[in-house]
Amino acid sequence: MRILIFFLLSLLLIACRFDGDEVYYPVTERGYILGIHPLDGSKEILRIDQQSLHRHWENSWQGLGGKISDMAGQEDRLWLSSGEGNRLIEIDLKTETQVRQIDLPQFSPHYLSIGTTYVLLSDTLSNQVAFLNQKTESLTVLALDHQPGEAMYIAPVFYLLMGQKEIQILHETALAPLGELSLEHPHESLAYDYRNTVICYSRRTEDSVLFQTDIDVNTFQILAPAVQLPFNKVRHSPYRSQNFGKERTNSVRLLTNGNLTPEVFEAVTDFEIDFFESNYYYVRRDSVFRYHIDSQSRSALGAFGGTFHKSFFYIPTPEK
Repeated sequence: MRILIFFLLSLLLIACRFDGDEVYYPVTERGYILGIHPLDGSKEILRIDQQSLHRHWENSWQGLGGKISDMAGQEDRLWLSSGEGNRLIEIDLKTETQVRQIDLPQFSPHYLSIGTTYVLLSDTLSNQVAFLNQKTESLTVLALDHQPGEAMYIAPVFYLLMGQKEIQILHETALAPLGELSLEHPHESLAYDYRNTVICYSRRTEDSVLFQTDIDVNTFQILAPAVQLPFNKVRHSPYRSQNFGKERTNSVRLLTNGNLTPEVFEAVTDFEIDFFESNYYYVRRDSVFRYHIDSQSRSALGAFGGTFHKSFFYIPTPEK
């Protein structure tokens, strides 16, 4: 009887090995960094794979005409915008092929932010924002009192930088403003630290110290006066635990003296980080380097003398 049971269990294990059900272990396949050249303010996309750095990836897409304004990623999709070309391009990252091109002859999408149903677009020339329905491609345009800038989506609202010291809060379903916040200093960027707090970073002047203002995502209210910070840039980890044993769970900061912390690098001018794989990508002496935190391995990827504006690291989702 025991021999029979053992034989049946062996057959079951063999069947499980060949039934196609493999353990899902995600890895970052590619990275995309939006870089800015300091002399003329022009932008380019740096595509990073496991081995190398590819400059000016935006030139791969004829619809952009080499003019990239912004990019934003979500799951298996990457959206690219050209304010000069008045169009959007959607890329399928599984195959790196173009899904569609959306022409906007009366609207210049200088900035974009991806929501659940809509993409929020900012036209800095006409002081307008537009909600683009991702399925129907219909456009709902709203006129603003001040110039719109970048936006960040925390469902179900968009936080939009506007003017110099204002933040407009826009509801995605209502396609309408919920309210407006006023800051102490001119804003620079938005972040989310996953403590139910939206963070707005600002400076008194372009070269002055950085300030932080916290906004509650439930009440849409500023929680406290702006706090001065001892660093120039921060990236917050979206992970609270290491489900796959490799995620970076703490924030990373670029100090005002050029040191990147908590790891010690000197003379760093900018950085982005793939928190899932614990990989730093940083600029030092006009070159891009990659540093893997766990293995402490470092490699030079190529020349680039600008700054990093934002990044998206593509992790393929499992097939359904």
